[in-house]
Amino acid sequence: CVSSGEEIQWPLGGGGGGLPAPLPLPVPAPEVPIESIVDYLDCIDSSLPLTLTIYVDQPIANSTLLVSASGDVGHTFVGLTQGDNTSIFGFYPEDSGKAGIQSSSILGDNSNTSFDVSISIEISSSQLKLIMDHTINSGNTNYDLENYNCTDFAIEIAFLAGLHLQDTHNSYTSNPALLGQFIRNMNISDHVSRNRSGGKSPFNNKTCTN
Repeated sequence: CVSSGEEIQWPLGGGGGGLPAPLPLPVPAPEVPIESIVDYLDCIDSSLPLTLTIYVDQPIANSTLLVSASGDVGHTFVGLTQGDNTSIFGFYPEDSGKAGIQSSSILGDNSNTSFDVSISIEISSSQLKLIMDHTINSGNTNYDLENYNCTDFAIEIAFLAGLHLQDTHNSYTSNPALLGQFIRNMNISDHVSRNRSGGKSPFNNKTCTN
């Protein structure tokens, strides 16, 4: 969900509430594609509980603007942490995602990736199994900038964990800007934690011998 400034065609200031006008936007493939998500998650034990984190890199921290002046549109991605094992990943087009065109999807490595806000929840083994199955099967889902992008993927993962994040689909597409603001301002329960300060996601780590 990150695009270069040269390709951005969204002027700032258009649309209601100070949002940019919804114009076509190419989204590139991940810098580090995950060739096998099964291998990527092989140290995560689906019979044990785990911490799920949804990370949001907003175009502008703590803002509803869909794109920054430099052309950053942000990204939403997922983290699984179980003991010393950590896997961080996000949903991308395999080649380039453009408005009105579906493309094959691929998951990308989002370890050590900048974010502005995150939310974490402790989940059960049964919830984890649903999440792992959904993640492994995501290769069968096309990337669609307008209808199923990185933010939609993360919202679905959160839902499987019992974490109900608002579908931030505006008149154009679900997006990190609005999801980030929703997470910043939502009421959270005792078993949920939130980071409003941002930072970088953890490095991936595997301690198993698979």
